[in-house]
Amino acid sequence: MKIFVELMAIIKRPNNVPRTFEREMDKPLTIKELLMNLDFTLDEIRMMQCFITTSTKSKSVRVERNYTLRNGDNLFVTLPIGGG
Repeated sequence: MKIFVELMAIIKRPNNVPRTFEREMDKPLTIKELLMNLDFTLDEIRMMQCFITTSTKSKSVRVERNYTLRNGDNLFVTLPIGGG
C-alpha cells in the first residue's frame, strides 16, 4: 500500500522528515498514527488540518485525523492560517 504525503512548508518537521515523500505501509494507518510514527507530538497533530486527494477524485477534501489512509491517497497536511 502506497501513499504520497506533502507537509506544508511552515510545519516544523522532526529530524529527517522531508516535506514531500511517498510512504509504503504494510497495514492501513490513520493519519494520526502516521504522523505519530513520524515523531510529531499529539499537540502538534491536534493543530494540523488534513486534506486527501484520491486516485479517483482530483478535488481534495478535508478529512479528520482518524481517517484511515488508502492505497493511492495523496495527503496534504497544513496548519490553519488566520489573518485580518
